[in-house]
Amino acid sequence: QNRRERTMITDSYDIQTEPMLSLRDFYGEPGHLVEKCLILFSKSIHQHLLDTFDCQPIGTLTSCNGNKTIYQFCHEGENIGFYLTDIGSALAASLCYEASWITGAQKFIMFGSCGSLDREKTAGRFILPTESYPRRRLLLLLRPSGGLYPGCQQRPAEGNL
Repeated sequence: QNRRERTMITDSYDIQTEPMLSLRDFYGEPGHLVEKCLILFSKSIHQHLLDTFDCQPIGTLTSCNGNKTIYQFCHEGENIGFYLTDIGSALAASLCYEASWITGAQKFIMFGSCGSLDREKTAGRFILPTESYPRRRLLLLLRPSGGLYPGCQQRPAEGNL
């Protein structure tokens, strides 16, 4: 019997050759509009920003099932972008990549909501992930008073926005 050698896509990945398609083919040259961008999962927060600030459209994330407008508003003299993202890590990540190209943003703030297996431990508290897969996951559970939930360890921030 002939055994076929299995090849992983990572074995044939070529970072040296120009890609056949890039974001330039869809969006043109990269933008330089904002440094920071909010990625929103909440329609109500999105609408609140539109209602509260003087927001201007600065780009469009195009898709076969509907376009998403990227807006900007000025806060304390700085223009900040924002858009309502799709649900799911693959969709949110690809839209973030495209938003970075369109707006020039290099700093993103992504927030939304999440569930908990024990409501009593997380009710009224912020959950701040400090590491992600494949590292050991560590959550800081902040009490409204600012203290840590018992059993959690505080770690220094690794960067500022």
